[in-house]
Amino acid sequence: MFLWYMFGRINKNVAEISLISECNGELLNQMPKEVKTFVSLKYPNTTTRMKQILARFFGVHLYEAQILKIHKKIKPDYWYLNTILMADKLMFAKKNNIPVIIHFHELTSDYGLVNKQQLQLAIDYSTLCIVNSKVVYTKLKLLGAKNIVLQYPCIDISKIQVNELKTRKIKEELGLSKYTYIWLMSGTSSIRKGVDI
Repeated sequence: MFLWYMFGRINKNVAEISLISECNGELLNQMPKEVKTFVSLKYPNTTTRMKQILARFFGVHLYEAQILKIHKKIKPDYWYLNTILMADKLMFAKKNNIPVIIHFHELTSDYGLVNKQQLQLAIDYSTLCIVNSKVVYTKLKLLGAKNIVLQYPCIDISKIQVNELKTRKIKEELGLSKYTYIWLMSGTSSIRKGVDI
């Protein structure tokens, strides 16, 4: 969801954007028309999966070959990785000398979701580290990051309209107390999204 908001607000005169997704999700069709989208083979059907296994037996990684083919076609200046949890993409980028920009959305408590070497690689190999808070900025500085920018989320929260009447009605329909607090997330529920705050 964040990428969808961000891509809609990037100055198209300054940046050309392409997106590689590992699945054909609903938001791909809603991307701005200027954003070129590609779907990789990360989660293939059974036939393609069998081809991948057979190819790997001969030392060929179809997924990596496809990503590299897309990379060569669009010739990006940078890869933007939307999370530190893309350690496999980061290692692939480094192996192929592809510069990366990493967005550190995660709170520092989530750094345990990657190992020490993966986190250090994210800090050391990134051309730019984008962070969402002063706390993460300070921690990355302590960990040795050189080029960090603080970018608060670009979701326009002024467009979020709270409707108390509708909220009460939905709670009643669900059999919930009017005092029940509901936390809603886009995508998956995870402490990475700040529910631990």
